[in-house]
Amino acid sequence: VAIVVATMPVVAQKTKRTNEAIGRASGLMKDARYEESGKIIDSLLAINPNNSDALYLRSNALIEAESYEEALDYCNRAIEHHARKSYYDDSWLYYCRGNIEALLGRYDDAIADFSQALELTPKNDNAHRTRILICRSGCYYYIEDYANTEADLMSALIYDDGTMLGDISASLGDLYLGMGQYTKALLAADGLLEIGKYPAYAHYIKVYAHLGLEEYNSAIDNAIAMALYD
Repeated sequence: VAIVVATMPVVAQKTKRTNEAIGRASGLMKDARYEESGKIIDSLLAINPNNSDALYLRSNALIEAESYEEALDYCNRAIEHHARKSYYDDSWLYYCRGNIEALLGRYDDAIADFSQALELTPKNDNAHRTRILICRSGCYYYIEDYANTEADLMSALIYDDGTMLGDISASLGDLYLGMGQYTKALLAADGLLEIGKYPAYAHYIKVYAHLGLEEYNSAIDNAIAMALYD
């Protein structure tokens, strides 16, 4: 018992240092300082090749490098070796794998992983839930499951704090164009313009919505408006 009690502070200190290193590497990646981040990840994996957090970050770095198959391998290993005290909870790992599979065009697999990520997301983490729903809706869209696409985007609207409203509205515009529901597409585009997000894309949606409604003068007006942004 004495040996165990004496060892506990040492283990806690080691975990703290590892988590600090993971936090630094993550911050560097967000700043696109991949070489510096990579050195930290290399050092962590040299100490423990099964460090779930380091494997996850390496997977993310490989996504940035567009090495998707290799990124998938690292993400699978991160999921396999995930521990309860890991820096990242397991919902992030399934979210990561879903993104990789979507990039590889494996939409059914991606949907399964995004669904798993949703189940594992803490109840109070609405930002992460919103992010997952938007990504899953995109996979449903690509397999032309428009009902589930709309359901996910509407759910995302409920959970979003306004941060991703532009992305949701743009996705709804795309969806309604694909469904031939041009009046709804116009409403989504108006929403984008109202919040000041992606104005050129809002006019792009309106161009094709008006074309669908055979309102050619309005389509031309919006094409001109779109061109003025770039």
